[in-house]
Amino acid sequence: AYEFGKILPLNLNLKNSDFGKRKIDSQGNLIWKASISSKDALALGLYFSDFHIPTGAKLFIYSPKKDQILGSYTELNNSKSGLFATELIYGDRLIIEYNEPYAVAGQGHFNIDEVLHAFRGVKVTKSTSGFGGSGSCEVNVNCSEGDTYKNQKNSVVRLLIKDVSQAFWCTG
Repeated sequence: AYEFGKILPLNLNLKNSDFGKRKIDSQGNLIWKASISSKDALALGLYFSDFHIPTGAKLFIYSPKKDQILGSYTELNNSKSGLFATELIYGDRLIIEYNEPYAVAGQGHFNIDEVLHAFRGVKVTKSTSGFGGSGSCEVNVNCSEGDTYKNQKNSVVRLLIKDVSQAFWCTG
């Protein structure tokens, strides 16, 4: 597997006074924003625990210029495990914004336990995509060796594998 990132510990949630800014609008809705940065990162990803977004609330994660926006994450993203992870936001800084309506005030909660700091291999380039782009351990379905895999060809995915303090790309 190709190591492309490090997993960094973090403890960020809606109640941390050192992180994030809370604002209550004129209707009593909560708007909470926090910024996370990691020097020299090519991209950042987040790993959550105790993740619960109540009905009507929304979570967004975006780049400072808002040229990349993830979300809205809603109650549909809740899981029994309480775990949640995001795609990568390119660059060394991201912003988390949580909007909670007054009707469900105080019901939302989450903890951001870890940040993925990507230091290489996050942008698709000519050398990592298209014909000839498979790794040495793989059969490229676009080569003659892959002719028997035509039905499976559209099922190939790039997997992000997290292992304690490292992140890897692999194929499945």
